[in-house]
Amino acid sequence: LLGGKYELGATLGEGGMGMVFEGFEPRLARKVAVKKMRPEIRSAPRERERFLAEARMVARVKHPYIVGIHDVVEEGDEIYLILDHVEGGTLADALLTRGRFPLTECKEIFRYICEAVDFAHRKNVLHRDLKPANIMINKEGFAMVMDFGLAREAKETMSRMTHRDSSGSPAYMAPEQHLGECGRPSDLYALGVMLYEMATGDLPFL
Repeated sequence: LLGGKYELGATLGEGGMGMVFEGFEPRLARKVAVKKMRPEIRSAPRERERFLAEARMVARVKHPYIVGIHDVVEEGDEIYLILDHVEGGTLADALLTRGRFPLTECKEIFRYICEAVDFAHRKNVLHRDLKPANIMINKEGFAMVMDFGLAREAKETMSRMTHRDSSGSPAYMAPEQHLGECGRPSDLYALGVMLYEMATGDLPFL
């Protein structure tokens, strides 16, 4: 049992932050998702503490349309995030399959996304890496935002540790983010890019 509480299952995939596994919490008889952090994030004490502090802050943001963090498990040198398990796929996958969405469906999906982002902003939490790959669409058609603050923190950590640019997805980044600045308008810029892409099937700036 991971941390004495969570069973690890099959690998679901790998992203910028690390490996993602199916998980199960026997005590509550529920599925969870488990993210095992990349070596760059856990290897240096200062970077490790930066990331853990960010994760604990995001864990306090509870909303129906935000993929929540239930627990942070440190086991040996490893760091694991225990997350909501969402049955479904990412908006990025849906865009690859469908190309574009009708405007009515765009508005419905973005209602969920905007409620989640607005709630986080009211809690003084920025996402900083909004893009279709960080939006889950569950089997009921609800959209849920994941990795608030953490994806960007992970990329910046890897940049500092490897001395390589890990900025990620510049197509969704506001101009000020390329200068190392970020605020609520930066998230709104990314929302606008995503909505444009959903409605037209193309990015506004290539």
